[in-house]
Amino acid sequence: MLFDGISHQVPDTDPGETEEWLDSFDSVIGTRGRSRGRFLLMKLLERARSQQVEFPATVSTPYVNTIPAVFIFGQDGKELKRFTMDDPSHQFTYDQVEKYLIDLLGSSKSASTGS
Repeated sequence: MLFDGISHQVPDTDPGETEEWLDSFDSVIGTRGRSRGRFLLMKLLERARSQQVEFPATVSTPYVNTIPAVFIFGQDGKELKRFTMDDPSHQFTYDQVEKYLIDLLGSSKSASTGS
C-alpha cells in the first residue's frame, strides 16, 4: 500500500537493484528535469498495466484538484491565457481556470450588450 508517497509493508527483495533504479531516476531529473521524470513514470505505469502488473492506488497526491495545462483562446484564435504546471512556484487549480473563464465570459457579455 502507498501512503503519503511512501511504500509500506512491501519487502525489498533486491535493495541493490532498487538503488540503481532510484539513482538513475535521480540522474534523469537532475539532468533533464522533473517533466522528463514525470513522463518516464507515466510510461512505466502504462507498461505495468500492459504487462498486467498490479499497482496499488495511492492514498494521497500532492496535486489534488489540478490539471497539467490549460490554454484559453479568444474568438480570433489568439491565446488569451496559459495555465501550466511547468513552474513549481506557479501551480494552478481548476477553480482558478473556472474563475478566469467566468470573468472572461462576463466581460464579453458586457461588451456585446453595451452594458
